[in-house]
Amino acid sequence: MRKIEKYGMPLLAAAMVLLLGAATTSIGQYGQASGYTAPPTSFTGPITPIAGQNLQLNSGPTGTDQAGETVRLNSITNTGTANSWIGFQSKPGQGTTMANPVIGFEVSPRLNDGIALTGASGTIIGGHIDTYLRGTTGNVASDVRGLQLELVTDDAGTRVVTGDVVGLRMRAAFSGTVTGHVVPFRIEFAENQTNSVDWEALMKLTGTQGGVWNDDPATEVDATTVKGYLKVLVNDQVRYIALYDQAPVD
Repeated sequence: MRKIEKYGMPLLAAAMVLLLGAATTSIGQYGQASGYTAPPTSFTGPITPIAGQNLQLNSGPTGTDQAGETVRLNSITNTGTANSWIGFQSKPGQGTTMANPVIGFEVSPRLNDGIALTGASGTIIGGHIDTYLRGTTGNVASDVRGLQLELVTDDAGTRVVTGDVVGLRMRAAFSGTVTGHVVPFRIEFAENQTNSVDWEALMKLTGTQGGVWNDDPATEVDATTVKGYLKVLVNDQVRYIALYDQAPVD
């Protein structure tokens, strides 16, 4: 048996070979295949695993230091202009009624039992998104967005949602000793570099929405009717935002 190694994605290369008929017998645990010729550099998909099996794309075997090697999808430069340039898409569609969730993707990095992370960089991160304008020139006619979340339906929808419609949900089920703080949001102060800009506000609300937000309602809330608060940390100092049970009038 010969191990296929193609751009650090041995199993994907082996799957390509099987799909095109160049390999005829088996794929091993780490992308090994028998009875094949050299893998092609391009092909027409799809890649389909054996029935009842997961399609596994691994950068290498468990138990070895992969030296930073990853499974890379579309890490190339596009020189065309006819279409939007999208790194990858995942659009699973549910075709029959069921009592289970439909999930677009899951990411779950794990720190195994008894394993420690040390040093200033010893951090575990669930997902990292880095919207990067490289170099110093090339204007952007619209926005720069780090993350865009949308809740959408087709026009005139009539579905009934018994629960909530939520753009971002956070959950904590965390046991241990934390010497810092446990918070759902942490916003770093803007870093200084040549021609850098600072945050202008904590958030931006577009337009007005009656009963929800307004920059200048007809009747302001009575500031003496405080009913609750939100605790925040500003520069590591505890501060409170007052809440009111009396609504302003738009």
